[in-house]
Amino acid sequence: VVIGVVALAVSLSLLLEPQNSAKRHFGDVSEDSTATATFVGMFPTESEEPLANPLGIASDGERVFVAESDAGVIRIFDAEGGDEGTIGIVPAGKVALAYPSVIAVADGELAVVDNSANRVIIVSAEPAEAAEVLYTLGEAGEAPRRPTSVAYGNDEWYVADQADGLVKVYDGSGEYERSLGTSFGSSGFVGALEVMVGRLVVAESGAGQVVVLDSGTGERLAVFEDRYSLPRAFAQAEGEILAIADTFERAVFIVTADGDLLGTIDEESVPERSLGSPRGVAWIAGSGRLFITDAAVGRVIVFEVRID
Repeated sequence: VVIGVVALAVSLSLLLEPQNSAKRHFGDVSEDSTATATFVGMFPTESEEPLANPLGIASDGERVFVAESDAGVIRIFDAEGGDEGTIGIVPAGKVALAYPSVIAVADGELAVVDNSANRVIIVSAEPAEAAEVLYTLGEAGEAPRRPTSVAYGNDEWYVADQADGLVKVYDGSGEYERSLGTSFGSSGFVGALEVMVGRLVVAESGAGQVVVLDSGTGERLAVFEDRYSLPRAFAQAEGEILAIADTFERAVFIVTADGDLLGTIDEESVPERSLGSPRGVAWIAGSGRLFITDAAVGRVIVFEVRID
């Protein structure tokens, strides 16, 4: 009887144990390496089913969130690429399927740009079969009509709206506060936003340039000297270092807050793992690891980046 009880307890513990307990670990970088970036791994692995068009990606420092756009969900992974669950995005109104593209995470909340309904919703950053919408940005008025990007900083949400070429700012409850900028380029398309120490960095994707605004007033402070083909995503690391994903160049550029180039991740610099269609970037703070969604292969490619 005792043996039977013990066996039952063990069986129950195995059933309750998270299915991702067998973690995947990325490779180590040689201490003798002088490379700016080294490929250390990817997920899902080549033997696993790829993600359905992974686009946006964000990290809360411990977990990595990936917008699996064609599946209408947000996938959650740990820092080693282990599966931590899924957040299902419920379609709005009569739309058949949600289409999460760009995401941002802050204080346990996840902002999701849902292109199928032209909305930016805030949901809990915890796994859920059908995520409850905590609030929608601009629901009480001045909602973005064609949102293309979202970022968080200064206790505010920043949303690029292609409908009028402006960046709209909302407070922590989703109430509209102000608009920044004039019209960004002829297309008004902003592919990425990042808040860095009182400055709002804007990827003016249609014009192939990166612009810096005062995050409070919208005053234009600077334009990065380097030009880009199609900058689509930003990720900020420690020390005001910025990663810029350029989809057309099939590269990620590592730059300072002023736009000075520190290193490049591309086919030439890291030939063992080239990028097909980089669409999103995220750092794990303190680890030096950069996570890049590659829509061409349906995977997240991971590099260890060294910046002196």
